[in-house]
Amino acid sequence: MRPIRLLACLGFCAIVGTACGSADRAAERAARDAQRRLLEDGPPDPPDSMRREGLFNGFTLIRPRPPEGETDPYVRAVHELEIELADRMDTVPGLLVRYPPAYVTDTLAIGLSVDARGVTNGLYTVRRPSGDVLLYDLPSDLDGARTGIAISPDGTRLAYVHFDRAGGAQGMIREWPLGLSYSVTRTVDVSAVPGASGSASWQGGERWWIFIDAFKDGSGRRVHFRGTGIAPATREDTAVFR
Repeated sequence: MRPIRLLACLGFCAIVGTACGSADRAAERAARDAQRRLLEDGPPDPPDSMRREGLFNGFTLIRPRPPEGETDPYVRAVHELEIELADRMDTVPGLLVRYPPAYVTDTLAIGLSVDARGVTNGLYTVRRPSGDVLLYDLPSDLDGARTGIAISPDGTRLAYVHFDRAGGAQGMIREWPLGLSYSVTRTVDVSAVPGASGSASWQGGERWWIFIDAFKDGSGRRVHFRGTGIAPATREDTAVFR
């Protein structure tokens, strides 16, 4: 197995994330059981027929290990990534991921990269069938440890939450890779909750959901925004937990 060719590391923005949302409890338990077995036993060697078909549409997660400093066995492991080429499976040097990349066109896939702690630190693109890989830094206004990042189905926009130094949180839409960003929600005051976090998802081509979570000592609130494109949010809901 030879390392795959890495074309470049780019200092510009960006990132794709999977759409957020909760699975039903039975599916979650099954996923946790499978993850525990993966951590304990390691990944099985797939048969040649499965490799030729390509796990995850041409990508395979290999060599799982717990994030550094993490003791909870249910936390998703960090993996290296194998990419299926015409005659072999190759790895990407230095790239760690939690999930396989997602296709935004028939020949282009985008994924999130993480560091050894499992914190999102960039994105990468894979061009098929050549296997050419590009790495990108996160936008400067994006803290991968505090917000989930979602990419639109066509791969041209990112949705996430920006946390400013004054203790405010705003939902953002960023055009990618152009880098133009738009604040699409009001600023939510989370100054009293240092652990406040955010997440986002796309619901079809243009519609997005952005969540800002402010929880402390088992209580708090979730502010949920919905909107379309780069226009301001058209709906806002707040759930309070005590």
